[in-house]
Amino acid sequence: VWNSPGFRIRFDWESRGGIDVFKLLLGTGPTGRAFVSQSRKTINLFNDVRASTIAHEFGHVLGFPDRYYTTWDDSKCEYTFEFNPADLMSNSRTGSPRTADFEKLVRTYLPGSIPAN
Repeated sequence: VWNSPGFRIRFDWESRGGIDVFKLLLGTGPTGRAFVSQSRKTINLFNDVRASTIAHEFGHVLGFPDRYYTTWDDSKCEYTFEFNPADLMSNSRTGSPRTADFEKLVRTYLPGSIPAN
């Protein structure tokens, strides 16, 4: 998923000084909502996880926030879930990383390779 024309992300698992940078943890229940804990350096998954959800959670490891939100619908007296179906960090089922995400990664990890916005 973290590929596009001109950009490709490869994840290499390694330890630094015997300390894991991030750990993958599989929850004990059959279902659950995947999440990343930055403070514990864990990617928490469950048995029913989809590959696209793993890609979304890796987006958090790379530093991207969720880009979905809820809005209040006065006419229905309830919250409505809002998302962009084309954006991986908004919708992991149909979304892809945005060009701006790749550009941010390049600026962060390869400074000087593309101009800053």
